[in-house]
Amino acid sequence: MYNFTKKEIETLELISHGLTNYDIAAYLHLSVRTVEMRLANIKEKIVNVTNEPLTHRSLAIFAYKYIQSNGGLQHED
Repeated sequence: MYNFTKKEIETLELISHGLTNYDIAAYLHLSVRTVEMRLANIKEKIVNVTNEPLTHRSLAIFAYKYIQSNGGLQHED
């Protein structure tokens, strides 16, 4: 439904554990800007499906539920 990429799912998994953008960047050895761009893409995909605005907290809740229900397996290659 959302067609997340592998990298977006990786980011969602870290968000679901409560990591900040800075923490995600450090963990993945990326710039904070790269993490912000991934999050922007994720949010756009979610909003396109749900038509609901997202805060960082609601994104974290979504990420947790998504990872739990899909096992992080639904993505595009």
